[in-house]
Amino acid sequence: MTIHARTPWTPNKRAILEAMSDGEPQWAERLYKQLAMPRRNSVSHAFTWFHRHGYLNHVHGDDGYVVIGTDRTDQKYVITDKGREAANNLDAGFDLLNP
Repeated sequence: MTIHARTPWTPNKRAILEAMSDGEPQWAERLYKQLAMPRRNSVSHAFTWFHRHGYLNHVHGDDGYVVIGTDRTDQKYVITDKGREAANNLDAGFDLLNP
């Protein structure tokens, strides 16, 4: 029998999952402003973590990036089924993962 350790979501990750749960593509600059986070890098770091663990996917093709300034773009992400499941039960947290 395998016992999975559960870890609660951090406040930043909870907020991002809630914001992503509508299924619309999002990008770091947009959520940073929308969620009034203290640092844009917090969103970028969370997106990378979510993508690595299967909660988000990159949007591919021409619509996969958004221009956010002169010579600056952001990658767009969309929530996966695993991410939607987590967003619907934020209080459950996540399985302790070994990246």
